[in-house]
Amino acid sequence: MYKMALTTLGTLLLAQQGLAMEEFYTAPGARAMAMGGAFTAVAEDSSTVWYNPGGLGFLSGMDVTLDYGTVVVGSEDVGSASGSDIALYDTESELKYLGFSGKGFGMAYFRPYDFHSYGKDDKGDITRIRTEYSELKFGFGVDLNDHVAVGGSIDMISQSTDSDCESCDENDETGFGYTLGVLGKWKMDAARKTELRAGATWRSGTDVDALLGEFEDLPNRPQVLSLGLAVKRPFDLGAGWGMSATGSVQFDDIAYSKVLYLGQDGIERSDNRIAVDHERIAYGAEFQFITPSNQSFFIRAGGYDSEAEGDAAPLLDGSNDRFRPYSSGVEAVTAGLGVYLGDWIVDYAMEQRTILKSDYAAVQDQDETLHSLSISRAF
Repeated sequence: MYKMALTTLGTLLLAQQGLAMEEFYTAPGARAMAMGGAFTAVAEDSSTVWYNPGGLGFLSGMDVTLDYGTVVVGSEDVGSASGSDIALYDTESELKYLGFSGKGFGMAYFRPYDFHSYGKDDKGDITRIRTEYSELKFGFGVDLNDHVAVGGSIDMISQSTDSDCESCDENDETGFGYTLGVLGKWKMDAARKTELRAGATWRSGTDVDALLGEFEDLPNRPQVLSLGLAVKRPFDLGAGWGMSATGSVQFDDIAYSKVLYLGQDGIERSDNRIAVDHERIAYGAEFQFITPSNQSFFIRAGGYDSEAEGDAAPLLDGSNDRFRPYSSGVEAVTAGLGVYLGDWIVDYAMEQRTILKSDYAAVQDQDETLHSLSISRAF
């Protein structure tokens, strides 16, 4: 039954190696996750190393943050499911993020991805492959003036692979990449209360030569361009109470390098590579309430939409139908709470994610609920 289920899945996915892949992305940091990941123009804590290292140039204090939460992984128990009953995704809870930042420097460990993909070897056997992915980033930033800061990071990417292929050798591989970022902020009115922030980040793609026996061209870290805008304004609520409201929006252009694709007819061709691209629009809001005793608590909300496209060589009839993914994109809504007590900050985030099926898949949309809890200490 297990082999039959794998065969059914292979047919449903048209034997492509790699799903849409972006459905596995998990926003690092509970605060950013609660704001839909729209954090490139906000960049105010140690997750700045991931979202925009330019923001490190504006940080005056220091903080240490630990984030534990849910990540999306490929389902390991397909069982005897078939057709619309097949669930390709599952979740696991683990350490998502551990970081330090302050005074122009930051370093952090991130777990933004797990990949769930399929491959076919030269014997014609199809296997499910899971690639566990993590990054260790060393970032720096400097403020050029009161309005603009720039920064970058050196990124060490680790990928480990495993599968249900009994004859395949599992291995761990490491590669390096880089991230560049710029962040600007300007006062928008005479009272100097409303602040406009704009950020841009470029994250390089990275070729980590992770092989699993005869299965090659596994997905790697994508190349990402992120552009974000944010507006922040404080309000006096009276009786010693204050509020600061922040709204943000972000556009991400995500490009995976070409990976091996087996084609609609299941025949492997050496020149048949497909570049999988995604466009993601994220938005978020944060309301910080300051009590008369100068304590703070936060309410956050957001969401994002992601859409997948594939770039393949045209077929003989001129059509371009080799890219037929299971997922056509992701829709999500997010929410979260936070409290600032003295030097300690506790944040919680929840994401309700719907992984959208494509027109070519016989399965249904799949819903997953993700959680994240972070504890920070400010110095």
